[in-house]
Amino acid sequence: MSKNNGISRIDEDIANNALSGAYLLYGEETYLLRQYKNKIINALFPEKDTMNCSYFSEEDADEGKIIDLAETMPFFAEKRLIVVTGSGFFKKGSEKLSEYLKEIPDYLVIIFCEKEVDKRTAIYKTASKNAVCVEFTTPTDDVLVKWIIKRIKDESKKISKDALNIFMEKCGQDMEKINTELEKLIMYCYESDDITIEDVNEICSETQSEHVFLMLEAMVKKDREKAIELYLELLENKKEKPIGILARITWQLKVLWQIKQMSISHVSSADMARQMGYSPYMIRKNESLARRFSADILYDQLSFSIELEEGVKSGKLSENVIVEMMIDKCCK
Repeated sequence: MSKNNGISRIDEDIANNALSGAYLLYGEETYLLRQYKNKIINALFPEKDTMNCSYFSEEDADEGKIIDLAETMPFFAEKRLIVVTGSGFFKKGSEKLSEYLKEIPDYLVIIFCEKEVDKRTAIYKTASKNAVCVEFTTPTDDVLVKWIIKRIKDESKKISKDALNIFMEKCGQDMEKINTELEKLIMYCYESDDITIEDVNEICSETQSEHVFLMLEAMVKKDREKAIELYLELLENKKEKPIGILARITWQLKVLWQIKQMSISHVSSADMARQMGYSPYMIRKNESLARRFSADILYDQLSFSIELEEGVKSGKLSENVIVEMMIDKCCK
């Protein structure tokens, strides 16, 4: 079942008081996934029910215990609810649950919440036929912008286009972070109807991606000292690992490479934003950095960054040296 059909099915089941069977919610967008998990729970039991609601997590997800509990009739209620989070069953497989999902009792609602699934497993194939399956992927910038504007409008506030672009750049596409930063921003602007650029810059925290962008700026200027300073801040203050920081550098260089190639082909900034799925502000910001690279140097640095990643994965390079090697390469 496709993502949109799955979400529509959940909404319809809730609206029609027809929640039943199994629901598999999975994917990298944890905020939306959690929202829909809670919608199902609250629709079944608006008030906390400790007798008929059971929760399993990665540590205690035992297929035998889950099935035994699923076979227990609800106590003075129409439904029994079981929520299983991070079990790994849909990645490593579960023969017992795979068979059980083929014929679920009418009184049972079971929700599986997983970050990753392996669609080759028998349990996933069974779920795709017998359960409501929804993959929650990172939304596009257009979807996020509409969602943010609606949230702000619901609070009887407005945000300027430039302020919105800067907010998007600071928060990235992580809906969890966007939601947290929006709540802070709306609270900060409680006395004003308008959210300004100054408000966004004052209240919204800098993302790791923005930090990496500043590192690249320093590297372009051959300011090794500044680049190392920013790198150490990522390590110490933001608790990033070297391999994670290098991955962000590689991603940033890929973005710059795409923009560089499109610029050579005379693609407009607006068309770049549409084709790449990023905000116009983000494109304009990266265009200014891409202009400082020649196509050959940008390609060379991107290739070197990828080589460093492969060197760590193959065990040929220590993770502790790769970012400094990248900085040295760019600053030469």
